[in-house]
Amino acid sequence: MNYLTQWYTPLFKGFVFSAIGNVGFGGGYGNTGRLPFYKHFYAGGSNTVRGYKESSLGPRDSHAKPFGGNFMGTGSLRLILPNFIAKETNSVRLSVFAEGGQVYDFARSSRSNPRGLRYSAGVSVTWMSPMAPIKLSYAIPLNSSSDDDTQRGSFSFGTVF
Repeated sequence: MNYLTQWYTPLFKGFVFSAIGNVGFGGGYGNTGRLPFYKHFYAGGSNTVRGYKESSLGPRDSHAKPFGGNFMGTGSLRLILPNFIAKETNSVRLSVFAEGGQVYDFARSSRSNPRGLRYSAGVSVTWMSPMAPIKLSYAIPLNSSSDDDTQRGSFSFGTVF
């Protein structure tokens, strides 16, 4: 089960405020109480919590690799700025953001789950190119732990959330 909500509201002089939330939970079916590993939730990266490597948040396996989990919660607050770069077109969008989230696996022991949410803040430029949207972001992790895989710059092609 997954619930994604997005809310946008215009403020003044071309500024737009956006809030995005995503919550997911899954469980096994029949005799299994766990999700199969290929159905786990993952967070981190350009579509969830920028500033952390793609799919790196949450529980890890015995080799310290991201394992995912059966519960995910992420959120993003964004201030979309007026188009200062190319005023004659609406194809470029600048924004500042603050994001947070984490993944947990309640079917495993509580020791394997990370402690607390992870947060980041940064800036983003989105270009609605003729082929597909291109998004460049620079994010600073605000409360990373020594176990987290961080990545300040990110690039995505084809989807915009």
